[in-house]
Amino acid sequence: MKGTDMGLPPYLRIRHARIRIVLHRHLIQSTAGLWAGKDRGSGTMAAVALTCCVAVALTIGLLLGAVLTARARARTAADAAALAAASAWHEGVPDPCEVARQTSAANAAAIVECSVAGDDIVVTTQVSIPMPMIPSVTYESRAGPREC
Repeated sequence: MKGTDMGLPPYLRIRHARIRIVLHRHLIQSTAGLWAGKDRGSGTMAAVALTCCVAVALTIGLLLGAVLTARARARTAADAAALAAASAWHEGVPDPCEVARQTSAANAAAIVECSVAGDDIVVTTQVSIPMPMIPSVTYESRAGPREC
């Protein structure tokens, strides 16, 4: 097998068509001391960073879910209140906004504005959110007779 060495350095030798690296004793001693103990605690820090990232992502997800839920509640309350008020208006009830207030209260929302615009009723509802950044969500709905 001496003919297969092809002038390689003494720490590389070819045996049985595989390359084996034989490091000299001084190389092993010099590189072993270089990295010894340098990464102690890095797994703990990686776990803490991952836990913080997951906590932030969950918090953002919960806040977004609360806002979207409140938006859906405000939309439902506004639509129902506008339809009830428009129906009451066309039946001859003198104050359709009172009907809208009762309907919106049944849907856990507050009326911000209610007005009669011709044959249409415009209702704006508000749903509060227990968050300091976004205290409430409002939604406006319009109902009236359909033009043919």
